[in-house]
Amino acid sequence: MLNKIKLNNFGPLAKLDWPNLGPINLVIGGNGSGKTFLLKALYSTMRTLEE
Repeated sequence: MLNKIKLNNFGPLAKLDWPNLGPINLVIGGNGSGKTFLLKALYSTMRTLEE
């Protein structure tokens, strides 16, 4: 499980610092706000940690 997220210059996300993640998190935003890029970053991180 991830406890925090910190991204810099990833797609449309200039800076994201999200400490203290819970077991369930809701991501809401308009079109082009970076929701899919956030999910891609999380997926890539988890796949890297698995290997």
